[in-house]
Amino acid sequence: MLTMSPSTQEMPSEWVPSAGPSGKSASTMARKSVQDVLKLDLNKAGALPSKELLNLMIPTLDELLEVKISNSAYSCDNCESVLLRPVGLTCGHTYCDKCYRALLKAKEKQCSSCGSVLPSCFLREGKISLVIASIVEKAWPKHLEAAEHRILGNDRFTIGKMVEALREYKSAEQIVSCDPLLLSNMSAVYLKLGDVTKGLKKATECQRLRPHWAKTYYRLGAAHEADGALKEAFRNYLLCRVFELKSSSLCGFGNTTSDYWEDKLCDLLQRILPEDLPKEQNKKCAEELWGECLSMADKIQGMESIQCFSLPDSSNFDSADMDCPICQRLLHCPVVTPCGHVFCKPCLGRSLDHDSRCPMCKASLARFLAVRAHTNANLFLTSVVEGLFPKKAEERAKAHAEEELQHILSPKETPIFICTIAFPFLPCPLHIFEPRYRLMVRRCLESGSRQFGMCLPSADGAGGIAQYGTMLEVRDIQYFPDGRFLVDTIGIKRFRVLSTGQRDGYCTGSVDNLTDELPTPEELENLKVLAPDVYRRAKEWCTGSLPYPAKRRIEANFGPMPEYDSTFVGDHGPSWLWWLVAVLPLDHSTQVVVLGLTSLLERMRAVDRVLRRMG
Repeated sequence: MLTMSPSTQEMPSEWVPSAGPSGKSASTMARKSVQDVLKLDLNKAGALPSKELLNLMIPTLDELLEVKISNSAYSCDNCESVLLRPVGLTCGHTYCDKCYRALLKAKEKQCSSCGSVLPSCFLREGKISLVIASIVEKAWPKHLEAAEHRILGNDRFTIGKMVEALREYKSAEQIVSCDPLLLSNMSAVYLKLGDVTKGLKKATECQRLRPHWAKTYYRLGAAHEADGALKEAFRNYLLCRVFELKSSSLCGFGNTTSDYWEDKLCDLLQRILPEDLPKEQNKKCAEELWGECLSMADKIQGMESIQCFSLPDSSNFDSADMDCPICQRLLHCPVVTPCGHVFCKPCLGRSLDHDSRCPMCKASLARFLAVRAHTNANLFLTSVVEGLFPKKAEERAKAHAEEELQHILSPKETPIFICTIAFPFLPCPLHIFEPRYRLMVRRCLESGSRQFGMCLPSADGAGGIAQYGTMLEVRDIQYFPDGRFLVDTIGIKRFRVLSTGQRDGYCTGSVDNLTDELPTPEELENLKVLAPDVYRRAKEWCTGSLPYPAKRRIEANFGPMPEYDSTFVGDHGPSWLWWLVAVLPLDHSTQVVVLGLTSLLERMRAVDRVLRRMG
């Protein structure tokens, strides 16, 4: 969190915290005495320990006071005000430009709604989304006009011109009166001008709109403190601190330091419970104060935020304004690029497979490519499209689902990467750069299968593929800014290719899974004798004859030689035997033949012959 000096606390910052999750009902807030809740020894002579009281009051309220806040889908996901000059983030949330710029200056660059870290591509390139801005301008023109006055008022406030600031705030209030930011700022101005009554009134109006907002209670606390109502000030400041702790906000009001609050609240406690009062009277006052804090928290628990934004009638909108520039259809799963343009997520993905530039403005999306897999649909645009054109949105989603079904291969059809040879149980790292294979891997991930076949090209050079291959499963993937990615896969089973085809440039095939035949009793006896001898000689070769640089390369690709495994009944036999098939000096055609053998004893004998020739 960023620290914030006490001198900046009164500034009408636009950056605000969000409240915590939904939780316990108000009935769980049992009335407890100070002794029960705070577990302090209040029988000692002298003043009550203010710091210890605070250190137990705050976490107790934090645990008890769990609230539900429902942010409008049509406002800034940070300050909940109108989306003035909006910027869409990769997590799917949308910020007004002022909150976005505050986010860039924050130490922890995380979305206040979901906690997602802002990717590097948005640290320099985040541009205003003209599509979102156009929608906001049509839907909430008065809110935009009021926001401009509010921002002018903030500028006047910053330079100390309170009368001019109040004039701008009043102009904004005449246009839109339900903006909690505006009411909070007006409360601050009135207190600066010495009008405590009006300052308290605006803070109370702000509480009605945002009962779970930390700044609400800071304004109420400041107004009560200015009026000399110390107990009321303490209660509100205490709740402000609790809501602030629940917040995931990044900067601005939601980042006062713990030292500031400790000094502020301890000072108030010492004024409410002075040292010169008798011990019993102090104890009684402390119990009353705690009971009042619980009563106030109990009341807040049942309050809900009042939303200031609702979607207008669709007659002011044309669905064509929300068409994807690539497919020319209604936006489906809309995503916002760092340059501010909007596309269907699948459409943008296909485009970036071939060109790392924005399809509209040709700006480089190199850094965006590294995070596009984790980019979520923009929540504002999704809500607007589904809210304004529900039937068209439903039809568009249905059409997309049908298209996806066409891309999903039948159980008898497998996507095949024609590149190298892979083996069961062994890793197979891949560097994907061709557009067709980028698409193939993306579809495997999006379908949830995370699997595809790997085959060598046919030995005759006629453009076919080898007869036998290995099914790979994606374990991890690393994206690069230029669109390439490294895929960490591992072999899981073997197959025989029955027939091949093509889909969008990559090979597909009908395959038949291969498994080892069950060894006969005689074969098992032979394996029990042969396998330990093969493993011993292979181990000697690895540790003795194999040059160290070659050993390092082998282990970098396939890992160290697996431990001996005497399990001879299974689909593919022991992993150490496949490791030897991969690392021994065998040509690819021989490896393909061994891959297709369904007799473990035959594979063992083939490896044995190679080891004998070598040594």
